[in-house]
Formats: sequence, C-alpha cells, structure tokens
Amino acid sequence: MWETLKRAFKIKEIRIKILLTVVFMIIYRIGCYIPVPGVGGGLINSETLNNVTYLGIMSMMTGGALSNGTWLAMGIGPYINSSIIIQLLTVAIPRLERLSKEGESGRKKINNLTRYVAVLLAVIQSIGILLNYGRTALTVDGDASSLTSLLGGQKWLAYTLTVIFYTSGALVTVWIGERITDYGV
Repeated sequence: MWETLKRAFKIKEIRIKILLTVVFMIIYRIGCYIPVPGVGGGLINSETLNNVTYLGIMSMMTGGALSNGTWLAMGIGPYINSSIIIQLLTVAIPRLERLSKEGESGRKKINNLTRYVAVLLAVIQSIGILLNYGRTALTVDGDASSLTSLLGGQKWLAYTLTVIFYTSGALVTVWIGERITDYGV
C-alpha cells in the first residue's frame, strides 16, 4: 500500500489530484464547525438523540454537524434525494426520458434540473430542521445573544436567515463534491 502511494506521489498529475481532494475535504470539515448564527452548539442534546432514532442517525451521518447546528449540517442529502427523484421521474415522464437520450446536452439539462430540485429540497429540509428543534435556539427570550434579539425581535427574519444558512451550506457541500469529481481523485 505504501509503495502504491509513493508511486502515485511521484506522478505530478496524480499528486495534484490527491492534494486537491485533501484540501476540499479540509474545507468541508472546517465548514462543519461553523455554527449557524443564533443556533449554536449542542442543538440536540444526547437525551433527544437517544429517544429519536432518526435524528441520531442523521447526526451520526453528518459527523455531529447536525446536532451542533453547523453550516454544513445537511451535507449532500438534498442533492442525493434530488438525483434519485429525477432518475425516477426520467422513467415516468416522457419529456425527461427524451432528454436523457439526447446525449451530452440532455445530460447537462438533467444535471441542471437535479441541482434546481436539490435547492428546493434543501429549503424544505432547512425548514424541517428549523421546525424540529431550531426554533427554540433562535427565540430564547432574555438571551441577548440569540439571533432574534440581535435582529430586533424579528422572528421571521431570524427563521429566514437560518433557512438561508442551512440551504447555502447544502449547496456549498454539493459544489465541493463537484469540484472533487472534476479535479480530485
């Protein structure tokens, strides 16, 4: 194994691809520590994780980012769901089926559609995160550091900003994944 790595690093093109992949992975891990403003760490306590299996599994799949209320908490989940939905719809909708058979241009259109659906799903999942347990973190009365307090008591603005942060985090994660696909290993 070590010999294979040594040989790989001797080839400049492969060395650059490996290093770019590592850099993108480091960027992703840093993003998993950036808290969503007003939500903060420890969003889901261990008792909640033990009682609600789904949240525990989701938090585990995101490396704890979901339970800590961080920017990249959703990961690539919305994109994966979008990709599955579009693939299923390609079989069911004749227009999408024709697009899939048009070659490169059709594939690009389907990829763009997948991204648009991923944005929609990211917004929906962000709202779901907010409704499940984020509201209390945003609206703690008397806490001068809460996002609602910082925005002059405008709860709707705090909710909107939180959804934007989570959604943008999911989209940045997809972008990082695409860069690794294009330039990485």
